[in-house]
Amino acid sequence: MCGIVGARHDWLSAQGLDPERALSAAVDELAWRGPDGRGVERAGGWWLGCARLAISGPGRQPVVRRGGRFAGVLNGAVTNARELWSRFAPRIARRETPPNDAWLPLLAVAADSPDALSRLQGHHAYAVVDADTDTLHLGQDRYGEKPLHCVVARAQDRWRLVAFASTPAALRCLGVDARDASRHVAQWFRYGWSEASTRRRDSRLRVTDLPRRGVPFAARDDGTWVRASAAPPPAEPAVRFR
Repeated sequence: MCGIVGARHDWLSAQGLDPERALSAAVDELAWRGPDGRGVERAGGWWLGCARLAISGPGRQPVVRRGGRFAGVLNGAVTNARELWSRFAPRIARRETPPNDAWLPLLAVAADSPDALSRLQGHHAYAVVDADTDTLHLGQDRYGEKPLHCVVARAQDRWRLVAFASTPAALRCLGVDARDASRHVAQWFRYGWSEASTRRRDSRLRVTDLPRRGVPFAARDDGTWVRASAAPPPAEPAVRFR
């Protein structure tokens, strides 16, 4: 169990926040989820942060590809990691202990292999930034057992993803008063997951879930959301921003 968070640099600055300090505060808020390491990185127009609980291979998060184009964070574990390492780095797959699972979504995005994102198994939530295209790739396990709260802001008649985090408390460090409804909290305690929902803060800000769990999405700076994989979606109802 790790804690991940991310936010757009321009959105944080527009609120009068220092982006790096705000992300660092959010990561500190997530420290109880990940006591083994903390990190903050900027990638293109995004800041990413992680408080890591080391349950897979060694290494820190966020992970950054050499050259700095791709950066990523992961909460949870990829249970078919060796299968994916065999695809992207066969020599690494033969190691007794492969590297941090957080590299796998990043390598899938870097290789332009969105189908690999759909094949991730286990309880997980991840984010990968392509700094060259200013695109954020997001995904979550089918049942949402690893939480991922998304913040969308309205600008020029378009909803734009501006932040995400593992917990509402981390979002409050970014200036978003995000609170879970009591019904959803009860579902977490009873089932270990909750149904998708959208919580309005005002006419220009909402806290919501991914458009569909179990399906990778690419969020572009122009506000569009693109399903990043042509693989068949899981058999569950679609959820759209409301």
